Amino acid sequence: MAEITNTKLDRMRYTKDKRSSQMVLLAIVLNVLYYVSIYQQDHPVVKPISADYPYYSWLIGASVILNLLFLLIGFLCSEGVKGRRKGYTGILLFLGVLQFVRIFYLPAKAHNSVYSETVKNAEGVAEVVTKKVMTDGQYAFAVAMLVLSGLLCIGAAVNSYINNKKLADYMKSVEA
Repeated sequence: MAEITNTKLDRMRYTKDKRSSQMVLLAIVLNVLYYVSIYQQDHPVVKPISADYPYYSWLIGASVILNLLFLLIGFLCSEGVKGRRKGYTGILLFLGVLQFVRIFYLPAKAHNSVYSETVKNAEGVAEVVTKKVMTDGQYAFAVAMLVLSGLLCIGAAVNSYINNKKLADYMKSVEA
């Protein structure tokens, strides 16, 4: 057996990849903040002006299922990369790209949709007011959460791949 020349690499054999795991867990937290911000946009007493109103449709149901799958798969990937298993880096890359794709689906649709609401003005006369489903600030927050979550997933995948590659190369040199 060869002499140990790099203690940091040798130590990697016995430790977990906590950094990649924590990056994925932070991505999950940011995804939770995203979907809480999206689902609080509900307007229960509104009349949608157009058919593309995103709430009370199959779109929200699909979004809930997608969020649950992201949480489940993200947590499984977090545990997988912590244990330095190789197959999870590709899944994390897919999850990261998926977060970027999601920006153009529900948040964009909600930001471009409007609804009408009947309110009383100062004279007590009822008038119909048109409002945006999602304001610019809420849209920016939702997009920021998805972008950061996606970047963290991709960063965790890259970090895990690099660490696994270093460890595999070191193990080959030790076994030689």
